[in-house]
Amino acid sequence: TFISSATHYLEAPDLSDVDLIENKLRWDIPVGQKDSIFISLAGGYSSSDDLPLPQQFKLGGFFRLGAYYPDELSGSNYVFDNIGYLKCIGKLISGKNVYLGVWLENGGIYEKGSDLDIKSDLSIGFISSTILGPEFIGASYGENSRAVYYAGLGYYF
Repeated sequence: TFISSATHYLEAPDLSDVDLIENKLRWDIPVGQKDSIFISLAGGYSSSDDLPLPQQFKLGGFFRLGAYYPDELSGSNYVFDNIGYLKCIGKLISGKNVYLGVWLENGGIYEKGSDLDIKSDLSIGFISSTILGPEFIGASYGENSRAVYYAGLGYYF
């Protein structure tokens, strides 16, 4: 799946004549009958090095550098990638598959290319469909012993 967006701000509070471009690319590669490998690449660019907070790109949170809190990292430009594996480990009483997922994430926010500081983390979790929607329980572990634990309901990727 490839998603691309481009926005041009003619004028907004604290902002004028600025372009924002963001591209996201995702592959899901089946392995056997129920397992899969997933790979994501993403990046965002702005023509300004001083964007107001509402227009800044953000990283942090589940599947966006999970060892950081949601939107903890923000800035005018970003790069991000992840690679992971989903293994079917059984079924719920409802008959829905339960998956164990493990993935590695890398990414960074920057104002100028020389400011780029890539952060990495490793995440693990259980994912399954329920009558209320997809459910996830897991954790992300990053640099400097950062750990964030997640439990959620809804679509994540």
